[in-house]
Amino acid sequence: MLVAVIAAAVMRRQPLPPSAPLATQYIQLTNFTDSATSPALSPHGRLLTFIRGPLTFFSPGQIYVKRLPDGDPVQLTDDATIKMAPHFLPDGTRISYSTGIGTDSTSLDTWVVPVAGGQPQRMLTNAEGMTWFNERGQPRILFSEMTGLGGQMSIVSATERRTAPQNVYVPPPTGRHGASLVSFTR
Repeated sequence: MLVAVIAAAVMRRQPLPPSAPLATQYIQLTNFTDSATSPALSPHGRLLTFIRGPLTFFSPGQIYVKRLPDGDPVQLTDDATIKMAPHFLPDGTRISYSTGIGTDSTSLDTWVVPVAGGQPQRMLTNAEGMTWFNERGQPRILFSEMTGLGGQMSIVSATERRTAPQNVYVPPPTGRHGASLVSFTR
């Protein structure tokens, strides 16, 4: 939260360069009567994944995938868990998503489901909000995990098999961290 406030303050100080207005075109991708949230694009940009459910946040929902621009949405999961943060894995063949919030606040699990359909498989326990990146040519993931100290969550980096873990951020004992994302600088 503090990082977002600092980033907003820095951005507010910097004047935007004058430019021609951008043409914006919105294209409706779904027409569900319920909620479609947490969209994420595949690495090649031809697929979209999202959560469809009765409410916008923290309710049971299902993972869907849709070929862009005109494909029909395809349901990939069918269970009663609360899902969040769907992301495509770097190769674009699977989608990861997290479960656990609202049902068991001591465990957050990451699951993967094939884009072509199939049974979801647990990828990691006590891990939420996966982001893949390369560190010196080695693939790694950034995620949040419960520390075992009440509701405290930390940000960790590790391999996909959770080897070579490194704490990136551990908040104070009463602190809790939300989602984690990789930031790149030149």
